Amino acid sequence: LQLLRGYSAFANDGRTVEPYLVEKVVNPTNGKTLYSAKTSYSKKIYSTEAVAQMRTLLYGVVNIDESTGRDYRDSSVEIIGKTGTGQIAENGAYSASKHTHSFVGMAPYRDPEVEVIVWFQNESSGTNYSGDLVKSITKSALNILSKDTEKVNSTPYVLNNYMNQSTSYVEGILKKHSLTPILIGDGSTVVGQYPSSTTEVTMGSKVLLLTDGQKYTMPSMLGWSRKEAEAFASLTGVEIKMNGLGSIYAQSITKGTELKQGTEIELYAK
Repeated sequence: LQLLRGYSAFANDGRTVEPYLVEKVVNPTNGKTLYSAKTSYSKKIYSTEAVAQMRTLLYGVVNIDESTGRDYRDSSVEIIGKTGTGQIAENGAYSASKHTHSFVGMAPYRDPEVEVIVWFQNESSGTNYSGDLVKSITKSALNILSKDTEKVNSTPYVLNNYMNQSTSYVEGILKKHSLTPILIGDGSTVVGQYPSSTTEVTMGSKVLLLTDGQKYTMPSMLGWSRKEAEAFASLTGVEIKMNGLGSIYAQSITKGTELKQGTEIELYAK
């Protein structure tokens, strides 16, 4: 709540908004409202110029390549924000593997209407999953608030079974729903896929399509999750060695290199 309050100043021209958890209390017998929360603002604590500068910096955290907040980037709405990482004390010392992770985001960039905060603890960064969560919540909230403004696409899509269908047809279907098809092999027919059919995915998600071609080439795995890389290895028969946790930022084999069965690919994540 403190972070939520603090960052709200950058969406309200330098004034913080007091968060509340209970919107109203209603008497169940007569339907009368006993309590109704009211939005309250602080005095102006930052100048308009300082707020504009801060929003520019928060934009860079999410929208510059290799930034710590890149997993919160969305093509349909400009999200800005700040990531956070903290140590966790265990048995009188700081844990070497487990950390606290947080993200405070706002959208849209020029005139924020929605602020979202996510906070979690685990041994990997997990930002690819929290990124999907924040993007979904942000777009849904903006659609609820929108009146005369254009709505953003926040509808999840359920994958079909694409086995034995042409790659061109499947590519067209996936792109129509703002998904990213990744073709594996030089064939023209789909013989394998990840995620599997009936899986619900969000806009911008990658869908791996194994074709009936025999020539596999190395894709760019920058920004991929470990799970996606493992799915690629399972589909192609190559081996992967992961170094680090989180999103992939480097790979030992360059994009476009032909891959053979058993080829080992080293991947580096953070």
